[in-house]
Amino acid sequence: MSVPQPQPLIDTSFDVGFADRLARYETYNKHHYRPNTYLHKWWGRRCGSTFRLILKGLVDDPARTDYYAPGGLAGKIILDPMMGGGTTLHEAIRLGAGVVGVDIDPIPILQARALFLIHI
Repeated sequence: MSVPQPQPLIDTSFDVGFADRLARYETYNKHHYRPNTYLHKWWGRRCGSTFRLILKGLVDDPARTDYYAPGGLAGKIILDPMMGGGTTLHEAIRLGAGVVGVDIDPIPILQARALFLIHI
């Protein structure tokens, strides 16, 4: 009788190489295109492409798990307990999710209210 081997605790389906290429492209082109999430220059802003890939891992429909496929998170609620610049909120909304964002700093809260007013 064989003993079952423990599975790794890390997500092995996340395509790190693809995420890296997208993030490099996005970072390089920031000076050409600034989405509405850049209302305030947040010092810890993360690449939207990275968070979109992470959120795509929560999509149930295999036809919508591709990075470029629209939506996929309708009916789900994403909580960001340290929302900072709002990247996670922005990407989750773009994928059709409801969002809850929290932060101890009043600047991100003000920014989120200004940017996502139609969603609050």
